[in-house]
Amino acid sequence: MSRKPRIEFNGAIYHVFQRGNNRENIFNDPIEKGYFIKQIIEYMDAYEFELLAYVIMDNHYHLILRTKEVALNKIMHGINNVYSKFYNHRHERTGHVFEERYSSKLVEDDAYLIWLLRYIHRNPVRAHICENVSKYKWSSDFFYRKGINVFVNIDFILNIFSRNRFKAMKIYFELMESPEDSQACDYQSLKLRFPQDSLKGDMAEYAKNGVSKRPTLKEILNNLNLDEEKYNLIKSGSRKRHITDMKVLFIKEALKYKYTHKEIGEFINISQTAVTKLLADRTKRNNS
Repeated sequence: MSRKPRIEFNGAIYHVFQRGNNRENIFNDPIEKGYFIKQIIEYMDAYEFELLAYVIMDNHYHLILRTKEVALNKIMHGINNVYSKFYNHRHERTGHVFEERYSSKLVEDDAYLIWLLRYIHRNPVRAHICENVSKYKWSSDFFYRKGINVFVNIDFILNIFSRNRFKAMKIYFELMESPEDSQACDYQSLKLRFPQDSLKGDMAEYAKNGVSKRPTLKEILNNLNLDEEKYNLIKSGSRKRHITDMKVLFIKEALKYKYTHKEIGEFINISQTAVTKLLADRTKRNNS
């Protein structure tokens, strides 16, 4: 029976999973786990996808990837192929390293994405490798826990929790530290708690047109109908007060299309921290 074609579009999010051949250990030590992560980072630079979460276990891995122009198959073929060559050379062996083709599932709503993040980060706890999530070194929990946005895009999921980073982190800790059988963390409960489903728009657009119609950041800024002076000031990273309102409006519009604080900041030549501060200041002013 032939495989169903994978649904692919710009901005699609996938859960990617793969085991070692015959379920054997293929990530035996820090060198091998570190090398695999290094390949993800290198291919991320080449193919411009985003890594939202990961865990590397001894005999398998889980990833949450958000693709852009390059197809998932090309990304995963590259990463797995390079790692297989490294592993075989290191162990002076030949043959398959991974078990058949990787598995992937399209993430279609916020609740599943949140459930998946918890599932992936709690993998070592379920395997009785450690007692709590923070004790396992080879997952993206460290980056979420410390608020580090380096090669893991933590903003995407944390912004679903809350635009207020303090509240978002509180929810994250709660999800990671709740008992495995906690009803509050099952999929249906998460759907009730996070009903907005920001991913549904992407899926609806795909169903309608077969492609994602997410506008570029340049298009979003153009759509604000600014005069040339204000456009250039915003694009140059100017701190002049009279353009702050338009800058905040642009940031909010970009966030609607799931651009990250980092992407927005790079486009208008300000830091990721400055983007966060602009939003926080505006929220504080509106609530005062």
